[in-house]
Amino acid sequence: MKNQTSQQLLGSLCLFLSCMLWACGSGSSSSDPSAPEMLSAAAPASSNGFQIVMQNQSTQFANSDIYWTAVCQNQSGAYCYIDSTGSLIPMSLADNTVSLGTAKNCNDTTTFANYSYPLASLDTLSIPGGSYINSAILYLSVDSFLPICVNKNSAGVITYAPPSFSNPSLQGYNTIFQAVEWTYNINADNTLNINTTNVDEVGMMILLELQDSNTLDSVGFKVSRSNLIQQFAACQDTNFRSLIIPGTSGDTLRILSPEHVMAGMGISSNVVQYFNDFYTDYIDDCWTFYNNKTITIYNNSKSFTGKLMRDTFFFNPGTTFGSPAFFFTKPSSSDVLSASGEFTEGSTDQKNVGKVIASAIYRTVFMESPSDPSDSWCGSSMKQKYFTNAPINYYGLLLHNGSHQGLCYTYGYSDVCSESASLASTTTQQVTLRIRD
Repeated sequence: MKNQTSQQLLGSLCLFLSCMLWACGSGSSSSDPSAPEMLSAAAPASSNGFQIVMQNQSTQFANSDIYWTAVCQNQSGAYCYIDSTGSLIPMSLADNTVSLGTAKNCNDTTTFANYSYPLASLDTLSIPGGSYINSAILYLSVDSFLPICVNKNSAGVITYAPPSFSNPSLQGYNTIFQAVEWTYNINADNTLNINTTNVDEVGMMILLELQDSNTLDSVGFKVSRSNLIQQFAACQDTNFRSLIIPGTSGDTLRILSPEHVMAGMGISSNVVQYFNDFYTDYIDDCWTFYNNKTITIYNNSKSFTGKLMRDTFFFNPGTTFGSPAFFFTKPSSSDVLSASGEFTEGSTDQKNVGKVIASAIYRTVFMESPSDPSDSWCGSSMKQKYFTNAPINYYGLLLHNGSHQGLCYTYGYSDVCSESASLASTTTQQVTLRIRD
């Protein structure tokens, strides 16, 4: 729901930050009279547009069990859902029509919007050329449409609460689902930026393929869902075993990012505290290591030199330390784990330097000396050291190891050093989302 690299143009991924109110859900079948019209086929994309084809290659889920839901912002910034024709329909409070019994949504009522389509009825979404689509998320879900709560924020603007992956009392929690994030044509150049995000969770195994006028490229998982669950269940750091979230029927709902571990999830208080403090000692060691030392960070063809003084990192442009332009105080563990706090504040240069620092701490290489000082922990030899120093973030390690080319969006700043599962093109013809075992 998240500074672009030179290799992969990442779109604005703000929905996970702007939609923090959640609500509770049970299941619904495709016979629900409030469900969108079921279609057996979709019109082909126009010459400037593209198609999103969803293929179920799983032996665990039948086509009749899978639904897709697409939401986004249009050019005026209004929150919309994308219908079967690829049209952007502004959300309305009147869309909250599906009752889920005693479940409460973000408006403290028991009704939700249903913007989902069964995969068995419609497996291709055609996006017309010239469409402006920002902050889009395509959700795939199992056994249920995905309940969306449309509401108004404090400014009276229509927004929505997406499904919850971390709060058992809120909507969507008991549904297996997976998000794919994308933007299209937001700079009027037909650029599609798309990624399979696991910043929050692993719900389903998706292989993403992008076919454009020149190449076919792919990112996503190469391991099965059951194998990844087994790896977490056998993790030598037993705290990571608690990230496997069971469902009420004995199945596994998801593997949760340690960023979202909280009380009330059936996870022990010791494990909650463990992840709350996960990077605290490492950050203390880093600040001791760099005390009264200078460091030069390179990002987007720019250099910035910093010096740690009185527990604060002061930075200025260039390769020598001079008059500070911005600074960072010692971050908390949660600031690093959630890519938040000071790392998201200040000028563009400050944010870019903050991303480099946060990602180096996340990968526990911040105290390593790059073989090439200009690579800022992005060189191939440095990448081999990611997640090898204590504390090892096994969520990042296992997901990267289980992904094609080692690329996985496990973290808000996975784009730093081009480690995210992202694809981009200005001539996209077809995107294929392969749902795997």
